[in-house]
Amino acid sequence: MFLAAFEARWPTAASDSRQRTAYAADALTEDEEREALEGIGPFIEHHKRTGRKGFPAGATYLEEKRWTLLKQAATSQEGGYHAADSAEVRAIGVLHEIAGKSSFFHSVIKRPGQPQVYYRIAVEPRLLALSTAPPASDWVALDRQQAAAWDAYLQTYMTVQTRHRLQEGARAPWAWPPRKDGSLSPAAPPGEISDDDADALANERLR
Repeated sequence: MFLAAFEARWPTAASDSRQRTAYAADALTEDEEREALEGIGPFIEHHKRTGRKGFPAGATYLEEKRWTLLKQAATSQEGGYHAADSAEVRAIGVLHEIAGKSSFFHSVIKRPGQPQVYYRIAVEPRLLALSTAPPASDWVALDRQQAAAWDAYLQTYMTVQTRHRLQEGARAPWAWPPRKDGSLSPAAPPGEISDDDADALANERLR
């Protein structure tokens, strides 16, 4: 039985909500169940290697299909050049504005007079969606979970190693970051960020 096999391997199973984990497990196909189990080891190894504190709830791993993130991360490293006036570069600029790194963007990434801009991370649909962001004056103030979701988003696409993590009250173009396909949602996508993940990110800020 998948649920039993999963709980036997997942680090936080003893403290997780079994009902929530069961609901997340029921939504998976047989192939996804197999991939989820196979992905636990590499996911845990990567989590430890990158020095992150704590693990997400098992339901979050299943709902967000976190085992796919390592493959996405590998793809995300395939950057390239973009025309300075392109939607891709606008998206990268908005990304840095959310992170409070606009000065770095304009002084290092997109210098005046450059016909092309190089970014070492691929501008996939989820990042490209920022090219449609409204003016910063129209951005929304984030609550605790929304800030944690955006902070995780920034971790995926930012190349700057040092930055302030987003906290409650920070501002972003929308309440929730774009989905994987680049679409937007006025409400939290299922499993976007759990209380457990928000706590883990809060703990990292104290490190």
